[in-house]
Amino acid sequence: MEPAYYRRVVGDWLNGGAFPALGLTSLRRESNGAMVSLGLGLLIGQELRFEPERSLSAGAVARISVRLIHELVTSGPVDSPREFTGADGEVLLAVPVRGGAQLRVMVRK
Repeated sequence: MEPAYYRRVVGDWLNGGAFPALGLTSLRRESNGAMVSLGLGLLIGQELRFEPERSLSAGAVARISVRLIHELVTSGPVDSPREFTGADGEVLLAVPVRGGAQLRVMVRK
């Protein structure tokens, strides 16, 4: 990203705005279809992991991820199962997996 954009989004965050998740982290799809964050581990020691689920579009996973990344940067790593509330009021369960290096995120229905 351009330096001016970086200064603006980080400045907005430091002044009380949302963490610039889309600029400082990313999502990638694994060969099995899981979506995993990249970069969050540098900040809190954990990455998000969404197992393949037909009911969630890639856009929905991105929206949920941005909100969760903001929450996690604020609150720190998760060491036991924890519930979060999604942007649309959905209940999200984050469970540490892979020795705590990832948080498996599930949407409770």
